[in-house]
Amino acid sequence: MKRCFVTVAFILGLLSFSLLLFISFFDINAHRGFISQQIEQLSGYQVNVESIDSHLFFDSSVSLSGLSLTINNLQVLYVDKVKVNITKLDLWQRQLKLGSVQLNGLRISGDTAAFVNTTDLNITDLKTVEKSNSVQQTLDAKIQQKLAWQRFTIGRLSVNDLTIDMTHAGQRVTLDGADFRSENLQIIADHQLVKTPFSGNLKLQAREFTAQPTSREMLRVKNLQLTGSFNLKNVQANLYLKAGSLNLTLGKEELALQNTELAASLNQNKVSITKLSSKIFSGELQLQADALFLIKPLSAPFLSVQQLTVQLLEIKNMNVVIPAMFNDSGGLKNNKPRFPINNFVLKELIVENVNVRSDNSTIPLIIKNLNAALIDVVLLQNKQLKGLAEETKEAGSFVLQFDYLQWMESTIEQFDISGKLSKNDRSVLLLKKLFIK
Repeated sequence: MKRCFVTVAFILGLLSFSLLLFISFFDINAHRGFISQQIEQLSGYQVNVESIDSHLFFDSSVSLSGLSLTINNLQVLYVDKVKVNITKLDLWQRQLKLGSVQLNGLRISGDTAAFVNTTDLNITDLKTVEKSNSVQQTLDAKIQQKLAWQRFTIGRLSVNDLTIDMTHAGQRVTLDGADFRSENLQIIADHQLVKTPFSGNLKLQAREFTAQPTSREMLRVKNLQLTGSFNLKNVQANLYLKAGSLNLTLGKEELALQNTELAASLNQNKVSITKLSSKIFSGELQLQADALFLIKPLSAPFLSVQQLTVQLLEIKNMNVVIPAMFNDSGGLKNNKPRFPINNFVLKELIVENVNVRSDNSTIPLIIKNLNAALIDVVLLQNKQLKGLAEETKEAGSFVLQFDYLQWMESTIEQFDISGKLSKNDRSVLLLKKLFIK
């Protein structure tokens, strides 16, 4: 019996040593072609890897160099180097947990239509694919498929030197020199792809971000920093954004913001902007606000703001120019807003040293050194503009001061007035005589 036990132990030791030698000297690069072929058969995409470096026996990691994804002979994705660290691999329970995934030199380019594999949807007519929302249909079809893995998570995902140049239906988005970080990502749960991770943290830094919806509209952000955390299951999120410059182009008009900072949070149906500051029109803008909203996915509009409360809006040292091309043409009157506001309350507005000049002949206005304040003003109530209060005790207060004002043929200098926003307030009645004819 003892001899049998020793023999079995010797055989197991020999098998373990043989397995150790196999893992140590196994050259996975010799099988790169087979691996790429299997991936192409499963996904329909051409995947090539220049080299694979396996350290599974030493530190449970695998490194790939020169990873590329090609669709219809067009390279849409390329990664200089990928390193994956495996924390847990349970083949019996079909669970995989990656401690970290690092991508260096990631470049994504092309049109979103290139990512559509028509064989997944059994669609042979390419025109039908183009007319339908084929990209979303493909993603939904893949998500609904039952996968072999029961669970797949990534502890930390990091991307260095990220470059994106994507187009979709005439729209273009570019991202240059970006670094991306995200933690606690859930990819597969209960044998199905997760559309959106339930919770996690993200960090993005980019030299430049550009979005171009049309040939006449463009948003360009430089020196972008974005950090945030989210828990979609509980509908909670925190966001901090900082941008060196932000330029919005609408036709011939351009709006430029410098040194913009935004700190915001989401809790259920409440959005709070704890800080929004920016330099605009050579001046300074500060904003603090809260909003209660309601989402109705199957109705139009899908989002409505039930209550918007601006705690503080501060405008200082601005030179505002009303452009000559500004024209409503009845568009705002005929078109309903996409995101209607039911109630809008302005708690405090402060205006200091603002100059206004109009280049539009329909708005003949010039104001120099404008200083003003509004306190506790209800602007909208039940989607209707709120007029002046009937009672003085229910009215908000205002202060108005300027050095020079020219409106049409009237000119006023060194003006200073304050009062309550009620119908019978003497200051309000005086303003009506001066400006409403």
